[in-house]
Amino acid sequence: MMRWLRCAVKKGMFSDERLISITGMTFFVHKDQVQGDIDHQGKVRVELLKKDNQFWAILPTEDTAIVEVNSDDLEAVGA
Repeated sequence: MMRWLRCAVKKGMFSDERLISITGMTFFVHKDQVQGDIDHQGKVRVELLKKDNQFWAILPTEDTAIVEVNSDDLEAVGA
């Protein structure tokens, strides 16, 4: 299921990407997958998995990074 995940948004290396920060880790993602202004809090579109009461977000990165996330940092797409 698709969800928005809260993150910090920074300028990427290229004009069509953003650097996002989630739980102390940073990732480059295409700017179309991010809502929010540079140098502010925003959100990134992720695919969410749940296993054993843990939430995992599949990030829209080139290497399809997967990170454990807190359910409080998620919101429904379209919200």
